[in-house]
Amino acid sequence: MFKDNSVLIIPSNIKNDVIENIRKDNNLLNISFITREDFIKKVTFDYTNEAIYYLINKYNIKYEVALVYLNNIYYVEDKKYNSTKLNKLVSIKKDLIENNLLIYDKVYVNYLQNKNIYVYGFDYIDKYFLNVLNNFSNVSVIKKEYKKYLTSSVLDTANNKIASNSFITAFAVYLGLSNFAIGIYAVLDTITNVLQIFAAPLFSKIGQSKLVVLTNYSIYRLSSICFAFIPFLTDDIGIRTFLFFIFASIYAVTGELGYITFVNWRMTLVKKEDRTKFASTRNIYKNTLVMGFSLIMGVILDKFTSSGYELYGFMILFLIVFLIAFVDIFIRITTYKPPIEEKNITVKETIIKPAKDKSFRKILIIAGLNRFAYGIGIMYLNVFLLRYLNINYIYYSILNILINFSEALFSKFWATKSQDRNWNKVLVPMSIIYICVFLLLFILNNNILILCLPVIYILLGFGNSAYEMFDHIAIYEHSKEDYKTSYVTFERFIEGIVTATLPIISYLVFPENSNSIKITFLLAIIGYFALFIYVKFRKQYLGDNENKKQCVNGDGVECGK
Repeated sequence: MFKDNSVLIIPSNIKNDVIENIRKDNNLLNISFITREDFIKKVTFDYTNEAIYYLINKYNIKYEVALVYLNNIYYVEDKKYNSTKLNKLVSIKKDLIENNLLIYDKVYVNYLQNKNIYVYGFDYIDKYFLNVLNNFSNVSVIKKEYKKYLTSSVLDTANNKIASNSFITAFAVYLGLSNFAIGIYAVLDTITNVLQIFAAPLFSKIGQSKLVVLTNYSIYRLSSICFAFIPFLTDDIGIRTFLFFIFASIYAVTGELGYITFVNWRMTLVKKEDRTKFASTRNIYKNTLVMGFSLIMGVILDKFTSSGYELYGFMILFLIVFLIAFVDIFIRITTYKPPIEEKNITVKETIIKPAKDKSFRKILIIAGLNRFAYGIGIMYLNVFLLRYLNINYIYYSILNILINFSEALFSKFWATKSQDRNWNKVLVPMSIIYICVFLLLFILNNNILILCLPVIYILLGFGNSAYEMFDHIAIYEHSKEDYKTSYVTFERFIEGIVTATLPIISYLVFPENSNSIKITFLLAIIGYFALFIYVKFRKQYLGDNENKKQCVNGDGVECGK
């Protein structure tokens, strides 16, 4: 892949793996390694300590602010912009040049003239970096296996949606499980989030090697297929319920333990400014895949049920789920590399550090309110449709197609809204959408409600795509750099604690009938109204906490523009 006498520009998090692979292939190659940031400084300019203190004294600013200016003058040219901030950067850059406070390494630039320059491991080359590279004729850009990472993420999230929502719920209804049991399953995945509080300390001790992570992940994926064996083992509803929750618990527990390793790994691979694009693209493909499965599910179940072979229809669908899981596991095996190393942490640290972070508490409150409202609202929704509204499998599959189509359709809309990380622009309209959804479910009588379900499911997808953007980006970016695993797992822990109250409330308060399910929709309305009040009227601006220092991105565009 790489020639002798070369310079390799790579991200620091994959440097050791690349060096190891090169040594295995050819230990005699003369290759030097450098990061994107260091390369840019060497071929453009670097700044001295004197430059930092010069800005501090001249502009009466703090040390951190001076670094912000210095790190952003790379992206401006000697011209007049339509932005006062960018013009100020131009002025500062000229000032530093005139006072000889910038360092130019002409020796390194000459050194590169006789070298093969490789750019490897980047999913996205921003405009500024590309312009820098264009100054050299001997540059080769080798793209990382981005499509594999995206495909794996799509298959993972699609499989989750298939296994935890419509399909398995329909199968549970077929098995004869009670409303309460199916309701618990609907929120079990979130309840087991409490286990993530142990995941961070566990993986900090045993490591995140391929063997450990992929063994756990394989058990997680394959356990979703085990439900298929239940009707062949027993006809007793009690035993069926017991076996159902054994498999569901294995699926949920292994999923929660492995979740954090892949989130951290994926986030280190995708550039910050590219995360909304990655999330929206992933959501579009994921929901397209789930739409296809929903269509197949409706056709197969309707056909086999009308012929008296409903169970065989479910078996065909389980086979499709198995194939998706198999491909997903195979891609993970070929692409997963352990993420960046973090400090060793304990359960106590996992709780205390994020709990004491005042900025992160806003995230926890929002996540907790959303989890309660959404969880109580959808806990019995599928049961309500299949058991009390008595809709057929074709209509049921159409509704699932609509919700996934809506999520896919609006993913880019919410990605644009999220670009400047002002999450109020996402959370406020999201709350209003969910209030409308659950209000319609609550106030309409069943005959009218059946006709309005397509509109309701389109709105549900609209809201889901909004929170998914927040969930996959904001939580990670508001975490402290050395404790991202702790922060993300603690947020999931809080969600799990909140969700664990839902079956308790349901068991103590609501009997099993359609009217009691309607009350859960009312509680969802109250929950989202509380979230709307918290975000809107308390003016909780949730900006980007991961990189507040950067005010100009790699394409030379002022942040927030």
